[in-house]
Amino acid sequence: MKSYYEALHYSKELGELILDRIYNYKDASKVVPDDFGILSSENNIDDHLKFIRKKQVEYEQSNAEEKKIWIRRIEQIKMQRRFSDCHVGSEGVNERNIQTFVLLN
Repeated sequence: MKSYYEALHYSKELGELILDRIYNYKDASKVVPDDFGILSSENNIDDHLKFIRKKQVEYEQSNAEEKKIWIRRIEQIKMQRRFSDCHVGSEGVNERNIQTFVLLN
């Protein structure tokens, strides 16, 4: 996660690479990996989503212990939040929470 400050905020440099990819801008001074993003369309979105889901499953299977650690951490935080004044509710830990976290990292 060297390009992220935390799960939802990325660096200026990464933002520039994202914009360069979106607008197909080429700059010889920037190194952009070939697999950095894809141009999605109605013609390729279904196949790409299948590919992403397949990679998620592979990652989960090869990192089962790490997944257990994150589930425990999330449960601990959930318990702490239950007792805070600002807590409104929690959907709890589920597979979607974990998959979203894994994708972002």
